[in-house]
Amino acid sequence: MAGDAVRKIQIDDELADIFAIGFEIERQNIGVGQAQRVLIAMAIMHRPALLIADEATSAMVWNQVLEAGREFGVVPCGLGARNTLRLEGSLSLYGHEISDTINVWEAGLDRFCKMEKPDFIGHAALKEAKAAGPKRTLIGLEMIERGIARDGYKVFDEGVREIGYVTSGSYAPFLKKNIALAYVPPEFATVGSHVKVECRSQGVKAQVVPTPFYRRPRKS
Repeated sequence: MAGDAVRKIQIDDELADIFAIGFEIERQNIGVGQAQRVLIAMAIMHRPALLIADEATSAMVWNQVLEAGREFGVVPCGLGARNTLRLEGSLSLYGHEISDTINVWEAGLDRFCKMEKPDFIGHAALKEAKAAGPKRTLIGLEMIERGIARDGYKVFDEGVREIGYVTSGSYAPFLKKNIALAYVPPEFATVGSHVKVECRSQGVKAQVVPTPFYRRPRKS
């Protein structure tokens, strides 16, 4: 909806349609006669858009987006809403699913790492990690019993042996489920298998599910 609203804003005579599947960044003039320039970036989940404007332009851009989005039901929201969107799409956040201690094989991001390229910083370490095989892998969890898995909560196997930890977890408003991402050893990553998450000192049952939790329907 945010993407739809931004596309309606007048940029000089007409806003170019820069919103396509994938990530795009483009600088455009916002508003007829406005000299300021605004950075518009489009992400892939639920058609959101990121606008970065200077202080003199920001209030005008904000008001235009809200006005343009009125017919789409656009309302202001905060970082919590953004976080649930990226979690539903299983998009990694630094300090949670990715960090300087987590490699791309563990995070499932190896598609972004071109090992066939000539030597680059970290190439040898990544090659060694790939040869050794991941000791942990990122999985999706859907809570079966009542409870929300939060960042840092411990994950246990059904025999109550600690096997991993939750990186991100929340109630997912769009899916109306409690979901989470967690790191566990590969042998516990089978879709349909069960684990327990320690929520407030209680073991809460969860099921391993495919990720991303939400996929945008393809247009027919």
